[in-house]
Amino acid sequence: MGGCGSDYGMEINADEMEIHMPLDPPPVQYPSYSPPEDNDPNTTIDDCDYWDYECNSGTGGGTVENYQEIEKFDISKLDATQKALLNKAINNLKNECWSYILLEEINVVKVEVNSNIDFQAIYQPKPNTIYFRSNSSIDQGSLASELFHAYQQQVYGTLDNIQDDPSNVGGSNIEFEEKAYNIQRDIVNGGLLEEWGGTGPLIKWLTDLEQNHHESNIILSQGELVKWFTALEFFKEYHTPCEDMYCKPINYNLKPTAIIKLMSKLRSSNCY
Repeated sequence: MGGCGSDYGMEINADEMEIHMPLDPPPVQYPSYSPPEDNDPNTTIDDCDYWDYECNSGTGGGTVENYQEIEKFDISKLDATQKALLNKAINNLKNECWSYILLEEINVVKVEVNSNIDFQAIYQPKPNTIYFRSNSSIDQGSLASELFHAYQQQVYGTLDNIQDDPSNVGGSNIEFEEKAYNIQRDIVNGGLLEEWGGTGPLIKWLTDLEQNHHESNIILSQGELVKWFTALEFFKEYHTPCEDMYCKPINYNLKPTAIIKLMSKLRSSNCY
């Protein structure tokens, strides 16, 4: 698995976990479903297709001063205004412990503005590029979500394969873990936790993890992995049928390594 820095000590066995694993993926269906209201307090939770995001985050703090993490972005196709906006978003994120860890861990990723995309922002794994639809789309919420998807590609190296797979096996894993990233961001920042789109069991899983793990190298127990995939199944069923990755077949061998690596890094940092 490309870039996966550590093995958390167990493989997922369907018989032992007592999780239903369908032999044949369900047929893909494409009806629409209602997005969250504009005043939804979970402003960093997306409702978009594939790795596309319409995140409506607050502006937060920070300044438009130079910051070393800008070096981790290929911004050669941005103009001066766009570079300043990105720099501001980066500085806002670095003021959050959780997002700062992500900024430290991410490798170089390209950033461009493309008015032809359908959503506020989108990460595409093959060109390893975050696209913003316009200058007004460059904000810390959108950047955080897209950076986490870039980090998932860095850890797993499989987002492009999932996207190209006709059945998109593992797509629900990727989207579910991104929800976990944003909920954990609210937990660390002391934000209001509101259930959205089948994330109730995920919120419970994350809050339990906060209470039960304070070590700097988190190793999930078999029971915790079972609960993760049970919460993922609930999320997937909640969104079935759907037009996006939310209801795609689960890959039970794809453990939540990306978010656990970040949580372990956070616990060993000065701001935990």
